[in-house]
Amino acid sequence: MIHGGDALAFAREKKIDVGEVLDFSANINPYGIHPTIVRALQEEITHLVHYPDVRYQRLREDIAKKVKVQPQEVFLANGAVAMLYHCIQAMGRPVHALLPVPSFLEYERAVQAVEGSKISYYEMDGDFQV
Repeated sequence: MIHGGDALAFAREKKIDVGEVLDFSANINPYGIHPTIVRALQEEITHLVHYPDVRYQRLREDIAKKVKVQPQEVFLANGAVAMLYHCIQAMGRPVHALLPVPSFLEYERAVQAVEGSKISYYEMDGDFQV
C-alpha cells in the first residue's frame, strides 16, 4: 500500500474483515485508541474549538519535565512522515539509504527530497511478514 492506503478496499479484495488488516501505510494506530487517550479527549473536548498550539509548547514542557530535559531538547512533529523528513533533512547533507522492499513509500520520498541522496534497495523474500 502507499501512504494512506485504502484498508477497506484491500480487505474487500482479499475477502477478509477490515479488522484483520494492519495498515501501516498511514499515521494511525492499527490497534485502536487506548482508553487513557479516550478519557483525556473526553476531558478536553471543549477546547477543540481553538486551533492547536503549532509549537506544542505545553506538550513539549510536559514531556521535558517527565524525562528530565529542557523543553528545547524535545522534538515534536505532526506525525511520523513529518518526523521522517525532518530527521533526514537534519543530516545537512545527502544520504545513502538502504530501504527494504516492500516498505513505506514515504521512506523513499524523504530520501529523494534531499538533493544528491542515493537509495539502495534490499528485496525482501516472498514470505515477508510484519
